[in-house]
Amino acid sequence: MDVLTTANNDTAVETVDKLLLERLPLAEIARVTGVSPRWLQTYMNQKLESVPEDLSVSPKKRAN
Repeated sequence: MDVLTTANNDTAVETVDKLLLERLPLAEIARVTGVSPRWLQTYMNQKLESVPEDLSVSPKKRAN
């Protein structure tokens, strides 16, 4: 079951995504948004699974 289909509403998901960018603890995000900690952890797991392992990032050239 996709956790996004069980969210209270789209606004809560948007708020969670914004708070995740702020690097807040998951417990605080769950408390502020009203989602359950279990839902939030499942949501995080799904988001992490969707990120490719190789991000194809190359180091910047440094000036001497």
